[in-house]
Amino acid sequence: MEIFGVGPLEMLVIVGVAFLVFGPQKLPELGKTLGQATRSFKVAAQEFKNEIQREMNTEATSQKEVAAPQKALDTSAMDETVPESSK
Repeated sequence: MEIFGVGPLEMLVIVGVAFLVFGPQKLPELGKTLGQATRSFKVAAQEFKNEIQREMNTEATSQKEVAAPQKALDTSAMDETVPESSK
């Protein structure tokens, strides 16, 4: 199982180096901070995705509202071009 393209052996090496650099007292705090940052990033990414989706829906609704009167104008114009004898 790979996480971000990093396999289990690489993860073990990263954790080992972090343990040596930060020590056993700081490692849990560092993990907690990293987890919070990851969670914040996921929330921000989801909010961004929702905002883009909302804007796309608003744009689609606007286009439908503009197209509906235009379609009505097109059909009324067609009625005017039909010869009187066929009515």
